[in-house]
Amino acid sequence: MAIVCWCGDLAQGERVLKPLRTFGPPVVDWVDHIAYGQLTARMPELGPRLGQQAAIGPSYNYWRGGSFPDLTAGAIEQIAAAIEGAAGGCSIGLGHFMHGRICRVPTGETPLYRSEGHLTYFANASWGDPGAADARMAWVDRSRAGLQRFSTTGAYINYLSDDTDSAVESFLREKLRTSGAD
Repeated sequence: MAIVCWCGDLAQGERVLKPLRTFGPPVVDWVDHIAYGQLTARMPELGPRLGQQAAIGPSYNYWRGGSFPDLTAGAIEQIAAAIEGAAGGCSIGLGHFMHGRICRVPTGETPLYRSEGHLTYFANASWGDPGAADARMAWVDRSRAGLQRFSTTGAYINYLSDDTDSAVESFLREKLRTSGAD
């Protein structure tokens, strides 16, 4: 599954997305011209469009992530290795490829500064059986640990992964350091 958002000239967006759209027959192709604010509004429709039934009983989810300064061959190999060892319900997502205007905001003017080419990632596991929790969460933690050597030191706050006070303080300290603030 690939969710894309092109913010810019529509003709250029069509050219950029053409390889993705012609790669193979899609299960669902929702690539369309819509307002940015409507992008995530379509997500609840996805399950039924893919022929999935609503889950019966409780479901659990665990994810951790980070950021790549760029997508290297080593990172791709590590992603492939993690996927090979994944159980059903486990996935690795790549997202938030940053470029354009958002990367031109001066560092000190936003806590969510992004550099050109920056790419976020996450390892995710979902399960219904509480007995699967330890194995699924361990897979997420191993996958993220394997990807960390390719990651940036700063964190995207939504993918902080460690919500302890020290991790949040570290995130804020990195943002202040890169902004030149005291």
